[in-house]
Amino acid sequence: MKFSNSVLMVLKKIFVIHLWIFGVLFFIAIGQFTQIVKAQSQYIEFQMEKWAQGSPERRVMVELFIKECLDNSEPELGFTLGHCADSVGAKEIMFILDDKLIPNVAWPLSIIVKK
Repeated sequence: MKFSNSVLMVLKKIFVIHLWIFGVLFFIAIGQFTQIVKAQSQYIEFQMEKWAQGSPERRVMVELFIKECLDNSEPELGFTLGHCADSVGAKEIMFILDDKLIPNVAWPLSIIVKK
């Protein structure tokens, strides 16, 4: 089955348009995912700071947890925040971090993120 040059050109244009649309949607999805991860991290740090307010011992615990567990750029495979909290003696922090998710998520991610 042979197609004329005009049909092939139309098919090529349709393919290119779809490829551009997919690319744009892909980068929007990556941006949204990055935003939710960053917002979640900031919310967790806010909750820890609020919990440590007025207590020097808790402040030291939070600072150590942030330094060793959250700012660690090379975490070990299978090493969770719970393991890290235990290893630095900050087990209490895990109790305040349970269910500390961002209350509302914007539209694109609300489709995938369920509470």
